[in-house]
Amino acid sequence: MGSKSGNAMMAKVLCLYGRRLRESDYSILLQKHSVADIAGYLKDNTVYAAELGEVKEELVHRGMLEALINRFVWDTYLRLSKYDYDEKTILEIFITRNEIRQILLAVRLLNSGEMGKFIITLPAYLAGHMSVDLFKIAAAGDYDGLLNAVEKTPYYRIMGRFRPIGGNAKIDITAIEASLLTYYYTNALAYVEKKYDGDTKLALKSIIFYEIDLHNVNVIYRLKRYFGSASKTIAANLIGIRAKLSKKTYDAMLRAGDYKEVLGIFKEQSMAMGITTDTDCPAEQFSSMLQSVSHRFSKKTLRFSTQPVVVIFAYTALLEIEVVNLINIIEGVRYGIDPDQVRDLIVI
Repeated sequence: MGSKSGNAMMAKVLCLYGRRLRESDYSILLQKHSVADIAGYLKDNTVYAAELGEVKEELVHRGMLEALINRFVWDTYLRLSKYDYDEKTILEIFITRNEIRQILLAVRLLNSGEMGKFIITLPAYLAGHMSVDLFKIAAAGDYDGLLNAVEKTPYYRIMGRFRPIGGNAKIDITAIEASLLTYYYTNALAYVEKKYDGDTKLALKSIIFYEIDLHNVNVIYRLKRYFGSASKTIAANLIGIRAKLSKKTYDAMLRAGDYKEVLGIFKEQSMAMGITTDTDCPAEQFSSMLQSVSHRFSKKTLRFSTQPVVVIFAYTALLEIEVVNLINIIEGVRYGIDPDQVRDLIVI
């Protein structure tokens, strides 16, 4: 990346990061009593004003507000990609990640018999940029229909391996997710290996490795907690890439007698420094705890890195955590959850 483009990107990212939601914003949002109130605060006081400018708060519902927040993320990627004149790396990675998210959403809705909801949440602004046809996915009535929708993409071969046999067979969502993410991260690492060198390559690989390990630890914890799954079953549902955590650590977590032991093993790792959660951590709180690990690492990377592409990757990780925070607050208000309970899920 040229120095002028790199400097411009660094300045833009730091500007965006400076406009992030603060603890005071979250405290105010947690006290709101309706989705309309949340939309009003975001519209009048935050960086999300651009997306919400024409919205009438009294007409906003949960799905619409979440869609607008995600649209803000897309627009942010578009703005930043203008500085990446080389190969539009930022945009391509964002698109691939969102293709996989949309496919996984469709799989979950098929499994629950609620596929009709897909068209309601479909991000039409992404449709022209993706290699998958979101409208064909929306029209899929079963797994075969979903396979037909992705037939001309790399996802077809991956998902074909998990075609359920029998009319009442459930779709193995966790295994599909692991395979799709393995494909995604394998390609991302290969790209980094080919394109970058020195400190830039090491930093980018570290960001990717953190994402892989935190995802896998979350899967192990949830499968242990809710299903008491055997080691082989869990291992088959993990991203198949060795990252920062050692094989010894993974083997110990897989052999763990229960989810409490998994948490204990993870807390001993250097990446978990500062984690003090007790041994009976609910799954939702555990996920937030892992996000706090990612947040701390990404914030440190953003502040100290001098490589533009590393800074942008760190910032987007922080932005996605912010979006999760907002969705947790919206869902909490929508379903009348105690604000203190929602506060425990907010990562700052």
